[in-house]
Amino acid sequence: MCLLNMYYVDNVHINNYNLICKEVLIMAKVSTNINLDPELKKQGQLLFSSLGMDLTTAVTIFIKQAVREQKIPFEITMHRPNIETISALNEYEQMKADKEAYKRYDTIDDALDEALLCTK
Repeated sequence: MCLLNMYYVDNVHINNYNLICKEVLIMAKVSTNINLDPELKKQGQLLFSSLGMDLTTAVTIFIKQAVREQKIPFEITMHRPNIETISALNEYEQMKADKEAYKRYDTIDDALDEALLCTK
């Protein structure tokens, strides 16, 4: 981390000719490249613009918060499957638990032959 020292005049006492200066530490800036999907970048820019900031400010806020909390500042979860997928997963578990309740085939060709006959 690079800090630059910068001075500014805080108070000027004209009668006594005293200048009181305070030292201010300013962080040096670095350029960073982030690879984003173009549509995601556009959506982010629109959102952050509506919040009164640009993408750089939003990323800076995210990183500062992560450093402050020493973690990702929001919960990361796995994508939740839709109802159809949940139903298929449940059916699969039932099939594993009660193999005798479901028809079995000796080969994939036998299963495909029956499936194709059912579609005619």
